[in-house]
Order: sequence, then structure tokens, then C-alpha cells
Amino acid sequence: MNEATSHKEGGDTILEDFDNSYKNGSSSSRKKELYKYLDEEMLDRKQDIDVLSLWQMEHLHYPILSHLAQDVLTIPISTVASKSAFSIGVFI
Repeated sequence: MNEATSHKEGGDTILEDFDNSYKNGSSSSRKKELYKYLDEEMLDRKQDIDVLSLWQMEHLHYPILSHLAQDVLTIPISTVASKSAFSIGVFI
């Protein structure tokens, strides 16, 4: 059993919480937020934009998407060179 299925939160497993949320239809508000965002006018791609700051400002309009974007955009980037990461020649 892995951590995701064995982790207890409020007496239920994480997967049970997800199942309950899905059955209760709470995903409809998330869908509405996504569709609302997708209906917005696109930003100019040529403009220099601080994407993290943009999503921090949009938290009132898109609270779920903003939280998700901030989680993803703050993940550290790996700086390992691809040649050294995928080369097995040094081990032979």
C-alpha cells in the first residue's frame, strides 16, 4: 500500500474523500471556473508577463485555478544537464 492510499485525513483515506467529492457533484463549480477562464480573451503572447504574479492577482476571479497555478509554478526547476542525466556511458 502506498502513502496516497494509506494516508488518513479526517478518518477517510484521500481516495475516499475524492470519491465522495465526485459523487456529491462538487466538481461542477471547478468546471464552471475552468470554462469561465477559457472564455476569457487570451493574453498577448508577445508581452512580457510574470505568470506567477498574474495568477496571484487572479485569485479572486479564479480561486481554484490560481491555487493550482501557484503550486505548479513554484516547483523548483532541475538544472541537471540532459547529457549527464541520460548518459550511461560513464558507468560502463
